[in-house]
Amino acid sequence: MESDIIRVFDLNDREKGLDWVHAFDKRMMFLSAARAVMVGSGPYEYIENVPYTGQGKAVGLVEIEKPIFENVFKPEFARFLADFFGDSTLFMSAYLPIIEQFTTRPIKIKRGWIWRKPERLFEKFAVRLGDAIRETRSTDPEQKAANGAFKTMYTIFFGWLGRLENRTGYNTELFRPDWRASIVSLAGANLLRNVLDVYQYTKVLPFAVNHDCLMYFSDSEKWRMEFDKTAVSDPNKFTHEWTAPGEKVRAAILAGKNAMQIESEVRENES
Repeated sequence: MESDIIRVFDLNDREKGLDWVHAFDKRMMFLSAARAVMVGSGPYEYIENVPYTGQGKAVGLVEIEKPIFENVFKPEFARFLADFFGDSTLFMSAYLPIIEQFTTRPIKIKRGWIWRKPERLFEKFAVRLGDAIRETRSTDPEQKAANGAFKTMYTIFFGWLGRLENRTGYNTELFRPDWRASIVSLAGANLLRNVLDVYQYTKVLPFAVNHDCLMYFSDSEKWRMEFDKTAVSDPNKFTHEWTAPGEKVRAAILAGKNAMQIESEVRENES
């Protein structure tokens, strides 16, 4: 089961002294991934001891030797990936292009469960639902209710694909944890590309990730002072969700709270 990203990373010396925290939510992160994701249908193919470079457009789950994340030009981002992935050696294929960029150990697949002729199965579903969500963004109560319903349609469906119970009976064939994992991992890979974009402009990295929310420490209360012209300032990709005093966020981290709890606490204080 591919996990959603809920992480808090160790603070560096710079982050320990900054006054503000800014959070940015990625718009329709999982639905956007579903629009482009390639998934397999029918039985998978088992492979072992093959180079990654020879697998073409194949998608699926692979086990590789533990990557060695190092990069002369972007060392901090390479260390971020090492922390992000930890000791993992099992990866959905969506992560491999990013890993390949930042590992000094060439990727070799020890074992894999792949589909060589994947399809863009969810594209029309994601496009139509995405249009409906954009068209119902409003303060009008009826429009807000419709917008929430549309969002629920895809979040519940993607969860249903990888459900832990009720795998028999109604829609048995839609127990497809590989499809869910493909969507979630592509969303995660795209989020990492956005993190890289921000890093290339600012040399800063998020200290926490809550599903589709990136959190950054900053020395300015005005988030545009540091993040303007980066991926998180693009209204088609992200929205600025909140700004909070750095001390309050550091206190929450010291109290052992995870990224989801930190965000909940900040929003409660706002209200």
